[in-house]
Amino acid sequence: MKPLLAALVSLVTLAMAGCTSGSSPEANRSSAPSAEGVSPSSAIAIDELQGKILFTRAGGSYGDETVFTADADGTNERRITGVGMTCCPRWSPDGKHILMAASSPDGRLTTQIVDPDGSHLRTVPLPPGTLNLECAQALSLVTGRLACVGFSDTKV
Repeated sequence: MKPLLAALVSLVTLAMAGCTSGSSPEANRSSAPSAEGVSPSSAIAIDELQGKILFTRAGGSYGDETVFTADADGTNERRITGVGMTCCPRWSPDGKHILMAASSPDGRLTTQIVDPDGSHLRTVPLPPGTLNLECAQALSLVTGRLACVGFSDTKV
């Protein structure tokens, strides 16, 4: 999975780099609001935050991501994946599931779907051959279908 995960992370990094404004960091800093400009009346108290946070922590090697959830105030942190087994988690539109890229038993890239507490882990099955399916970006609640990116590492 490591080469596939590295390639996926590289593609995401390149895509994000292409979304920058192209202006200098100094220009971005001068136009960004400062903490001093936030009035106390517009600040949100931590105990008023609601919902869940979805985040990853990287391990000692490139691509070693572990997925976690926590309450919005940072409490009740819970690890929901093994170390270095997944990448790039996303909430489903209804917040009832987490979709993430994962390695299949033969090392190809597939997608896993898990409940926010780490239970009911499901893996999108791959057909025989060399096809990889990364489906962690789009799930339709109306149709129950995933939109996937399919690719092969085999040279044609």
